[in-house]
Amino acid sequence: DVNEGTWFQDTSTGLAISTDSRMDFDGTGDYLTPSSSSDWAFGTADFTVETWINQGSSPETYEGIFGTRGGVSDTAGFVFGIKSDGAIYCYSNAMIPTSATGVISANTWHHVALVRDSGDFEIFVDGVSVATDSTARTFTTTASRIGATAYDASETFIGYMDEFRVSNSARYTATFTPQTRGNPFVADANTKLLIHSD
Repeated sequence: DVNEGTWFQDTSTGLAISTDSRMDFDGTGDYLTPSSSSDWAFGTADFTVETWINQGSSPETYEGIFGTRGGVSDTAGFVFGIKSDGAIYCYSNAMIPTSATGVISANTWHHVALVRDSGDFEIFVDGVSVATDSTARTFTTTASRIGATAYDASETFIGYMDEFRVSNSARYTATFTPQTRGNPFVADANTKLLIHSD
């Protein structure tokens, strides 16, 4: 956790905490590994993966935001990630889907969301749809990583993330206004993973 902003003392612990915290990934093996769970085996059902990202100025060719793939040819899992040219994508042995280049700007905070709704994939950046695809996929993989693909630690994310949520529902199906960065996502009955970075 890299902390910025206004510092003050937490009187319960005596430690300094910040009003603006974030997860820092430097691209050299930094990633989070949630416990293996059937929660990541979405099958053909709806789901949403969302977070705030700030990609570094020297990105790798591919950088995983969230991944469940077990290998290069695995179609039982997927990778939600970004490319060095600013495109954002979902990959499961095929791009399903991928956006145009330049939708992600380096050193800029963006809310990104991958949604599957009734079998159709859609990627939103800052609440706007940037890519869609209707390729059928059945996801059965139970392992996952945040900040990397699930199988290849060389495709690690470089930059910052703030707030991270995985849901077993299609939270966004049209243009929307993202929740302001710094305001924590709220857990509900559809929340399967929730990470607060402050």
